[in-house]
Amino acid sequence: MNRCRFLIVGVLGGVLFFSIAYAEEIRYDNANRRDPFQPLVGPHALQNEGTGKDAFPVEGVVYDPPAGSYAIIGGEIYREGDTVKDAQLIKIMPGRVILNQQSEEVVIWLREEILEPAHKRKKNDSK
Repeated sequence: MNRCRFLIVGVLGGVLFFSIAYAEEIRYDNANRRDPFQPLVGPHALQNEGTGKDAFPVEGVVYDPPAGSYAIIGGEIYREGDTVKDAQLIKIMPGRVILNQQSEEVVIWLREEILEPAHKRKKNDSK
């Protein structure tokens, strides 16, 4: 009985020793995708200093012409006429915004997965 217990403890100890001694560091290859645990908004938000359309991540639109529409760009709330970085927000429309950047109009759409209704996403995912 003691011999069996000694053998089990010895084998488990050996396995533990070799697994620690020869363990390789595990590295995650992100394949140029963002870290899913990095927040998109807030004080520790992922900073996107891209150019063109990439510099203005449109995250949401509240379209209400009578009361005034709002757009969420890079975690901040803007209205028509506001300055976003080096561009002026010209028009807010359902699903997109139009900016004037260096005398050129830039149309920036919300991502498709935000615009597509949830019931359509479920149907498309099951295909």
